[in-house]
Amino acid sequence: MKRLPWLLAPFVVVLVACSDSGSPPSASPTGTSATTIPSPTSVEVTPSPTQPPLPGHPADVRTGIPDVDVVIDALLSYDGDRIASLAELSLVACGPRSDQSGGPPVCPPGVAVGMPVRVFPSSQCEGFWVSESGVRHDLGSISPPGSRIYAVAANPHPVDPRNPAGDYLIILAFPSPPEIAKVFANVVHVTHGRIVRLTGSCAASPEAWLANLMPRALVLPPP
Repeated sequence: MKRLPWLLAPFVVVLVACSDSGSPPSASPTGTSATTIPSPTSVEVTPSPTQPPLPGHPADVRTGIPDVDVVIDALLSYDGDRIASLAELSLVACGPRSDQSGGPPVCPPGVAVGMPVRVFPSSQCEGFWVSESGVRHDLGSISPPGSRIYAVAANPHPVDPRNPAGDYLIILAFPSPPEIAKVFANVVHVTHGRIVRLTGSCAASPEAWLANLMPRALVLPPP
C-alpha cells in the first residue's frame, strides 16, 4: 500500500505532457473511433400533374334530336364496337400513294386507280382516310371512360357525299393521359344517326373547338 503513489507518478507525467499543447484533449472515449454523420441531402421531388376537371354535361343530358341522341348514347357507353358500328363509310375514288394530306384514299392491292373504295374520313391535325378494316381502331377509342358531351352544334353545309361534313357536330371532351393532365376534345360529325366524319382533337380543348365552330347554332350549349 505504501508504493501506490510511485505507481501513479508516470501517469501524472503523461497527462501533464499531453496537456501542454494548450488545446483541450479529445473527448472521444478510449478505444472508440469518432463517427462522421453525413449531412442530409435535399431531394427534389417533381409533383405529379393534377388532372383538371372535365367540362361537360351530366351523362343523362340529351338534345331531344333522335339522330343526335342515338350517337350520344353510343359515345357515353364507352363501347368501341358500338361506336364503330355507327360509322357511315363513303365511296371515294382511290389513287396512288402520296405523302401529302388531302389526296384521295390509297388504292388497296389489286384495285385500279380511280375505282371507288369504301372509306371513312378522319383527321388528327391533318386529314386522312380510314379503310373499312381500320374503322374499329379509329373510332373505337374516341370516347374513353369518363368522356363527356361538351356541346352540340347544327352544321348547315353543302351536300357532298364524297366529303360529308355532318348535319350536327358533337364536341366530346375526354381526359388526357395522367402524365399530360389536360382536357382535349374530338368533334363527331353526325347525319341521320350515323357518324360520317371524325375530327380528332389535335390537342385542342373543348373551348377551343367551340370557338372554332362559331357562329353555328347550338342545339346543346356548353354547361
